[in-house]
Amino acid sequence: MTAYVCDVLIMGGGAAGTSARQVVADLGKVPMLIDEHHVLGGLFSGGLGIPDYVGVSANSDTLWGRGRELFKNTITKMKADGYVEGTKPTGQTPETAGYGNQYGDLPERYTPSSAVYARNLAIGNARTLVDIEVVGITKDGGQGKVVTLSNGDTITCKQMISASYSAELGMAAGVPYGIGRSESRFTYGERQAGSMVTGGNLKADRIRNPKGDIWRGFQGYPHHLPGQADEGIQGYDYRMTWCIDDPNGLPIQPPEGYREEDFADYIQRAQAYSKYQNMISGQFIGPKILTTNGNDQYGLPRIYGRAKTKGERLKFKKDHYYAMCGQFYTAINSSKVPSAFRTDMQRVKLPWRDNVEEFAFQRGWSSMIYARETLRMMARRILLSSEMDIGYANVRNSVSRGGYHADSHLVNWSVNRGGGSRQDGDIDIDKTYFGLPWEIFLPPAGIISNLVEVGNPAMTRTCFCSYRMETTMSGPAQAAAVACCLAIDAGIPVSLLPVSTLLAKLDQMGAKR
Repeated sequence: MTAYVCDVLIMGGGAAGTSARQVVADLGKVPMLIDEHHVLGGLFSGGLGIPDYVGVSANSDTLWGRGRELFKNTITKMKADGYVEGTKPTGQTPETAGYGNQYGDLPERYTPSSAVYARNLAIGNARTLVDIEVVGITKDGGQGKVVTLSNGDTITCKQMISASYSAELGMAAGVPYGIGRSESRFTYGERQAGSMVTGGNLKADRIRNPKGDIWRGFQGYPHHLPGQADEGIQGYDYRMTWCIDDPNGLPIQPPEGYREEDFADYIQRAQAYSKYQNMISGQFIGPKILTTNGNDQYGLPRIYGRAKTKGERLKFKKDHYYAMCGQFYTAINSSKVPSAFRTDMQRVKLPWRDNVEEFAFQRGWSSMIYARETLRMMARRILLSSEMDIGYANVRNSVSRGGYHADSHLVNWSVNRGGGSRQDGDIDIDKTYFGLPWEIFLPPAGIISNLVEVGNPAMTRTCFCSYRMETTMSGPAQAAAVACCLAIDAGIPVSLLPVSTLLAKLDQMGAKR
């Protein structure tokens, strides 16, 4: 057993946590960065590829400070690997290849290896722990003092930042969280909240032969009136990088325990397919490599959102991998899919110089699942969708900005008991810059006073459909790092720091807020 000591403990090694770690160090304090995954980097280096400031609007670039630097540094590696700057793509053709510069200094697309390079620059020789599990927090006077890990190690700290989708620190401290569409349309008067069983994207019989071994735990189709809360949540997938027509590409291996009969529904769906674009939508980074959302797995996210332990989350990841990888392997190898489609899919391989050391399950497979939605903290101050419409300058105590459009991505894909599936509507609301007030990142009073919740703040689900981006989260994470350091200097828990003190320091640093 090892007893670690730091000033600020940061849980979550993605773009948000990495940026926060740098700011803490910049301000002369001792950070410690931990993650329950086997590698740091989160989705940033585990498959993001298309940054979420791309292609939305001129008001979606929310990056500043160390967060902006993290994404900018991918370009150095891209150039070293021989990629060239290109124009914004108008289609899926190699002629539009290139990492691009949509906002002048930011990459439009990047490879996982370039993100690993940028991540390593950001982490440097910092104190980090990976592949851990938080099992408890010892409090003293309302402050979390000692974090206990499953292997018996302890971490004593002064302040904490939760920058993980899984909310491990907050859960261990007893912070309450909600999940999914837990607000009705009438809770805060949000038109897009609650069940949308009469939505415009109802699709029957998309999955005709669901297999219990794969689809167990899928969300059932909601039986609620429109607008009622039902905890339905949106689709998940792996953000992937694929090689196309690359002789060095890695062939896709079957997932462990693969059985073709498990994918009878997919084979039936694939009868209408003739080219790899029927299965993959993405943007080329170079002539033979593209980045993509991969393939949504309908209904599975309910398991992840309710997972309470690292083991449960890993099981979900493995199940999700089986379902997604099995579809690709089936498309490439099964004689039951159309021959033209199978032949075209054989052009698709895993990248040979990306996801080589940090892969999950097989070499070349992205290490991180794309968790579009998990938990949201329940606190006194909750961000409402109406505040996304009034402009960032009109949101009191804003410490950073959001700007991505509110997009729920295939909300509540569900499998019917007798076969078939449905998807009951999709939030897609264009937004300009909006403010993120400091109070939504602070847990309810009386639970833990030295924790800032960046990964799962207090906001309605409609708002979270926009906030959920790593590019957006890096801003509040840096603000949290500044607040924690100021609180240490003042000898107080971060929740007691006067917000005026924080805002003054952020303005001095040039924060985009």
